[in-house]
Amino acid sequence: MKRIFTLFAAAVAAIAMCAQSPVGGSCGANSQWYFDPSRGLLSISGAGAMDDYVSGAAPWYKYNQEITRLAILDGVPYIGDYAFWDLLNVTDVTIPGSVKNIGDYAFASCGGLRTLRIENGVQYIGKGAFGLCLALETVMIPNTVTTIDEQAFGLCGNLKIVSIPASVTTLGKQALAFCPSLQWIINAAGIPQTPSEGLFDNVDKTKCRLSVLASAEQAFRATAEWKEFNIEPVQATAMGLCGENLLWTYDAGTNAMEISGTGRIYDFFEEWDEFKKDIETLELQEGVSTIGRDAFRNCFSLTSVVLPASLDSVDQYPFSSCNQLTSIEVAEGNYCYSSVDGVLFNKTKTYLIKYPAAKPKEEYSIPNTVTDVQPYAFCDCRRLNKLTIPSSVVTIGQLAFGYCSSLHEIYNYAAPILIEASVFRGVDQPNCILYVPQQYYQAYLTENVWKDFNVQITDRGEGIETPSGSPSRGEKVLRNGMLLIERNGKTYNAQGAELR
Repeated sequence: MKRIFTLFAAAVAAIAMCAQSPVGGSCGANSQWYFDPSRGLLSISGAGAMDDYVSGAAPWYKYNQEITRLAILDGVPYIGDYAFWDLLNVTDVTIPGSVKNIGDYAFASCGGLRTLRIENGVQYIGKGAFGLCLALETVMIPNTVTTIDEQAFGLCGNLKIVSIPASVTTLGKQALAFCPSLQWIINAAGIPQTPSEGLFDNVDKTKCRLSVLASAEQAFRATAEWKEFNIEPVQATAMGLCGENLLWTYDAGTNAMEISGTGRIYDFFEEWDEFKKDIETLELQEGVSTIGRDAFRNCFSLTSVVLPASLDSVDQYPFSSCNQLTSIEVAEGNYCYSSVDGVLFNKTKTYLIKYPAAKPKEEYSIPNTVTDVQPYAFCDCRRLNKLTIPSSVVTIGQLAFGYCSSLHEIYNYAAPILIEASVFRGVDQPNCILYVPQQYYQAYLTENVWKDFNVQITDRGEGIETPSGSPSRGEKVLRNGMLLIERNGKTYNAQGAELR
């Protein structure tokens, strides 16, 4: 009996182990699926179109209760009919730009789906593709989509906000029908799309805002299906969503961008890509709480940024390659960030976050409150030729001074900091003089990265401002028992503080 029980227990354990083993296979001529039960992750990869299915026939459907995460990898060009139908426990989906067409009912009845990100590249959203996604609240259609087919978002009972770009020319029958929670539609079309039958069935239009470009307002008011909405004209050339409740607008006449509403700006946002070369000014209105990672990367003409008091989080590299940027200003009352002379810091000025790449000054002294110079902080500051690093600095991030190609003098009062080679990538280190206090001289001669500079000893007191060129030594004097230094018409104590 004991042996039988042991064998039974072993069999149960073996079955349990098998149940946890990853499974997978083909889902198209050149596409594969893979499901890892331990992570609840279903992934789709390959460079070929997925197969079409009927409801419940996809090879992974047997795991539909266990699948909690879905990864569609870049390269997949087509999502098949009913591919992810009824995956009840998936909450977040990103559709990569490699996908051109989303098949019919591909995500229908995904009742737990709340966050949907469709990247630029998608052109067609099929029939009922997201129908009955009851948790979905915000939908942002990318500006590559031309067709939203019938019932694409029908019966999404909690859908509140939809952004439709100018590229959309076809809105199919009942595409947004039976969405009783709909509160706001942003429609950037210059000419209203011709509504199909029952497009807005069971939507209370009188309680739903319709934001349209001011230039298209009269056309919308003259169209039977659109005129019943609460139409709000927006003075802009282009607009759209950039967060769950954030509206971006761009005015080609002034090259100005504004972002209004509440919440977080999406990471790696692409919808304003066509205007990046033209945007000169950026203002975030009160209510914006977070700037996503790389949000304004490659805005090559951007010169000034104004941040609101409500901003409480800035993710990595939001202004990378904004090489014309001269000023970042933060509204008074912000509890997390501050700016001094257009340079962005955290509130207590212990972190230097971003020094605008095109600031005209050739010299800069990092304030002695700073302990951390953030990654990319001075990257591409090609006008900067003299820099002072105070003794307070203990951390310098990657590429912090990368491609500061004019840098030829650094006064560094900090003890040698362990840094990676990228910190000064693009700097002519052998021809850049690194002035350090005498007590650190030998250490800097052997410390990785720092030793590549022309290391010299300085007797200039920390914090003393000197004109361009070589520092003057000054004259030491003893006055009332105090050792003082007179230099360039000013008097300093032995610690380098100016006496006034």
